[in-house]
Amino acid sequence: MAQNDTVRIEFRSIRLGIDGFGLIRSAVTPGLSTIEFNGELDMTKYILAVDLGRFSQEIDSLPRYNYDITGNYFRIGLDANFIPKDRDGSIIAFGVRYGRAGFDDRIDYDYSDSDLGTFSGMTAFNNDASASWLEAHVGMKARVYKGIWLGYRASYKFGLNIKSSEFEPFIIPGYGPGETNTDSDTTWGFNYYILIGLGKN
Repeated sequence: MAQNDTVRIEFRSIRLGIDGFGLIRSAVTPGLSTIEFNGELDMTKYILAVDLGRFSQEIDSLPRYNYDITGNYFRIGLDANFIPKDRDGSIIAFGVRYGRAGFDDRIDYDYSDSDLGTFSGMTAFNNDASASWLEAHVGMKARVYKGIWLGYRASYKFGLNIKSSEFEPFIIPGYGPGETNTDSDTTWGFNYYILIGLGKN
């Protein structure tokens, strides 16, 4: 008799959360405001996840230029849970994400040329710029009290693709440094979550 190879997907819970790391960064970094919400559909062995975020930052402490950026982003992907039968509902997972951001940024700068002289108050804009990337990550979540989880995630981000009109952005919301602000087209990200579960848990 042929074996049944059907993968059984069992719904366990929905979790909604917020990234605590972003809130801490906003509190301690002048000019930075970022918030990220997270949603998960826990199917025991697999977890469908969505992140939605808002990011803005003003940098006016650098010599010869000021920079500001505002945008939104999302990530969507699937995780594989390595301990689906854990009796406390804890999770150790590996997953992948597709990320995309839309943003506007501006740079105010001074320009110097040996022949033309110095020009102050120059401005360049990127309106309706966008970027996309991929992520591979490992993470862990532990239930600390009934339907409340704490968790963290370390992400390797790569495959950055930027569409901008005037200049390469310094920062990509949801991703990190832009190509002009790093020697590599990859980066790492870290998130610390507080989540509330709804369902079987």
